[in-house]
Amino acid sequence: METIEHQHRVISQFTLQAKPFAEHQAHSQRESFDTLRDLAELSGSERVLDCGCGPGLVSCYLADYAREVVGVDLTQAMIDQAGAAAASRGLANVSFQAGNVTALPFEVGEFDVTVSRYAFHHLENPEMAFREMLRVTRPGGRIVVADAAPPTAKRANYDAFEKRRDPSHTSALTLEELYFLGERAGLGEVVIRSFGVPMTLDSLIDSSFPDAADRIVLREMIQADVGVDALSFNARVEDGVHLITFPIAALVWKKG
Repeated sequence: METIEHQHRVISQFTLQAKPFAEHQAHSQRESFDTLRDLAELSGSERVLDCGCGPGLVSCYLADYAREVVGVDLTQAMIDQAGAAAASRGLANVSFQAGNVTALPFEVGEFDVTVSRYAFHHLENPEMAFREMLRVTRPGGRIVVADAAPPTAKRANYDAFEKRRDPSHTSALTLEELYFLGERAGLGEVVIRSFGVPMTLDSLIDSSFPDAADRIVLREMIQADVGVDALSFNARVEDGVHLITFPIAALVWKKG
């Protein structure tokens, strides 16, 4: 279970971020959605759980390809945002509820597929969350996790930037660490897909509300990393605008 202090940190940060997160174009990147759908191998008959659903972007997308989607998130403001998004689209097969992904409020094997996108780096105990996803997935079902995965040599620098930008960030898992979540849980073959999520530096900073001093430092960190890439963001300048790309890994396991 996450500590109470960290839960409060997450709730505080994502209460602020609920609306800008939902509206940030990068979070609705089609490649990200399609990758999750393809790895989950949805046929239209599945009951899907979206862990750390945020404002419901993944849940609402997957609703077109599944029988039912349930989203769970720690932050009530995110749940409210997600519910409004589903209602605006007239989605009758999507529901949302508040809950902790390290202690999911569901029974063993309730879901055909469990997914989590961009949530594990906010967890103090991602392995516990993974095992909870595994617990509520039926035998033969699929577990899909997608998150930022910087190389091991750059992870400390990446984390330093992200913790300054967003205090609810704990640590990004490397691809190897994501892989070993399934290995330690006794799962077999894993399929891995990698992609990037590009965005402007300003849009990232504006959506996460760092204070004035941290905003300056964050810009300086990216400016100094152009052509260096010690942070694993592929920092660059195009037409006078600073751009970054988050390195994402998506993995799927089948529950034996």
